Amino acid sequence: MSFAFGDTYLPNMDDLRKWLKDYSELSPKEWTALSKALERVQIGKNERFQTAGRIAGRIGFLQSGAMYARYADEQRKHRVAYFNMTTVNRIVCDLQAFTAGGRATMDIKAVEPCDLFVLDREQLYSLYDQHQGIERLGRKLAEYSYARAMDRSGRMEKSNEERVADLRKFYPEVIRTFTRSQVGEYLNTDKHEVSRALTQLNGHAKSDAKTRSRPARPPGPL
Repeated sequence: MSFAFGDTYLPNMDDLRKWLKDYSELSPKEWTALSKALERVQIGKNERFQTAGRIAGRIGFLQSGAMYARYADEQRKHRVAYFNMTTVNRIVCDLQAFTAGGRATMDIKAVEPCDLFVLDREQLYSLYDQHQGIERLGRKLAEYSYARAMDRSGRMEKSNEERVADLRKFYPEVIRTFTRSQVGEYLNTDKHEVSRALTQLNGHAKSDAKTRSRPARPPGPL
C-alpha cells in the first residue's frame, strides 16, 4: 500500500467533487476543508483496505479499480456485502463499525489496483463539528448506503436466476470483473448456481436473437 500527499492528487478531485454533489453540494469553504483532510491511497491487487477485527477507523472514496467487502455470517459462511467500482458504489467502509468507532466485521480487499481518497474517522467528525454542510453530506451518504443494503435484501427473495439476471442487467461490470464465487457470495448462492444461471440467460439471449433475425411472415395469402 502506498500513499501520496499534497498537490499530487488535486487534479483528480474534480471527479470526486462532482460525484459528491449528487448527494449534497458543499460550499467552496466546506469543499476546501474536506479536500485538505483527504489522503490519496493506492492499494495493490489482493491488498486489503480493511481487515476484520481491527478498528474501522477510516472511510474511502474509490477513484479507480475494484474491491469487495466480505464477512462471515452467523453460520460462519462467507458472504460479500457489497462491491466497489466507480460505476457501482464508491464508498469503501464498514459503515456500521466506522460510525460506532468499533472493530470491523468485514475484510475489504482489492481485486485490481485501486486509487482512493481516504479520511480518518477523527478528522471526519471534526469536520462535522465545524461544517454543517459536510455533516449533511455524511448523513446523505449513510442513507444511500443503508438504502443499497435494503435493496439488496429485497432482491434476495427472488430465484437464483432472477438475482443473477438483475445483476447482469443493471451491473454487467460486476459480472465481468469479479469471480463467480464472489458473485455467488453476494447473491447468497454459490459459483455453480451463478454459472448455471448465466448459461441459461445466455441461451435465452441467443434464442431471442435468432427469433428477431428471422424474416417476418406475411399476415396472409398474397
